[in-house]
Amino acid sequence: MDQVDPVDKLLRRQIKLFEHAHRTPIELKGFGLTMKREGIDKSKLYCNPDFLLLPLRECPYLSTLRPEQLSVLTAYYFARAYSEIATSESVALRYNMEASAAVFPLYSDNYMVLFHETAEEFDHIITFRNVCQALIGRGDVIGGEFFPHLKAVPAMLERYRGKLCDNGFGSMYLLMRYILNLALKQLEGFMTAGLDEKVASPLALQIVAGHAEDEARHLTTSLELGIGLFRRATPRSRELISGAMRITMYSMIDKRFSGDAAATWNFETGLGVLQRALQHPEFADFPLSAEALRDLWASEGIAIPASAEFERSRRWIAGQLRRLAESMELALTPQGEAFERYLTYAQGPA
Repeated sequence: MDQVDPVDKLLRRQIKLFEHAHRTPIELKGFGLTMKREGIDKSKLYCNPDFLLLPLRECPYLSTLRPEQLSVLTAYYFARAYSEIATSESVALRYNMEASAAVFPLYSDNYMVLFHETAEEFDHIITFRNVCQALIGRGDVIGGEFFPHLKAVPAMLERYRGKLCDNGFGSMYLLMRYILNLALKQLEGFMTAGLDEKVASPLALQIVAGHAEDEARHLTTSLELGIGLFRRATPRSRELISGAMRITMYSMIDKRFSGDAAATWNFETGLGVLQRALQHPEFADFPLSAEALRDLWASEGIAIPASAEFERSRRWIAGQLRRLAESMELALTPQGEAFERYLTYAQGPA
């Protein structure tokens, strides 16, 4: 009896999922355009303020923020999140098609899986550009110059191009895309968690829900197709891919799992958003800069609280990283406090 190729089985399933999703297509552009017309609704929140990892209750200055100021702060965080997501999706526009063309016949059903996902990425990027225009007054904040860490993915792919077999190139791209998807989902999937719908921007919630639905399929494609092509790749390519993925996973663990919330990427992001929000007219009477606040927190011993939403997001991403390591049969050597904390989260429910 002939065995079914796992990659072919996955692609048949993805085609069905795509067709099902687009019997009643959800385009996000309309939400973005509506938000662009409305601007910031200062009676609403755009994400859960607790997810920003800022001492909003502990700091004497932040604890007195007016509702309108909190609205602006969360709107800026929302725009920051989706400008970064749009930047990572811009990488997918190019490499989706290059990877697909490397391993599938042009315009075959299999090739079209990543083609369709690329079309969805265009919809997302247009939407998020409008979100940024609406909330921070600029649509040109999407790109590697604003998120230098995202330049690492195309740089790595170009460095390995020619050293990998075709299946290996497709696998490395899709597994790197999976890592980016994880970062995206850790942000998007939890930043509105615990937020009362009565005080939330309905448009923000619709954008989160619509985008999350598309990305759930993309996440599956990234992992399962990436692993399938990894198993088809030559031994030398698998060795190179494993090395690159180890480096990437260690980097992600170092930046997200420290026991000191102030040492995490997530805190630096929240502080950067606060810095920009303080330039908004709503904060004209705010007495301190973001750097002065940071110095105050350090001198007064004000700890950065790790919110329940942030802790759940860490448990989720730890479970996903463990799943990736197991799928690739990667052995990660424990190193440092952040790695030990990652292991603790990974052993619990994801």
